Amino acid sequence: MIDGSAYESYGWEQFSRVVRHELIHAWQYHNYSKADHGSTFKQWVEPLETDRHCEQYAEPNYWVICEECESRDPRYRRSKVVKEPEKYSCGRCGGAISIEYV
Repeated sequence: MIDGSAYESYGWEQFSRVVRHELIHAWQYHNYSKADHGSTFKQWVEPLETDRHCEQYAEPNYWVICEECESRDPRYRRSKVVKEPEKYSCGRCGGAISIEYV
């Protein structure tokens, strides 16, 4: 069953773009056992008329925060970065990161 709230809030065009976006991730995971927005994702953006990044419909469970540039990136699941932030650095400036639990 499709969640009517996203469809009703954003309309068919935007909702269908998100579905196509998520289908690319499903294809990646099936073929490569991982999903991201890298080169295997980019090759499908134009043919499937979708976006590389989509608007989020849910509130994040965590925020990855850079202690240097203060950038904030949402996370929705307990990923490797969330579990062990000391092993990672900011993708923008290389600074140390911390996790804010929501």
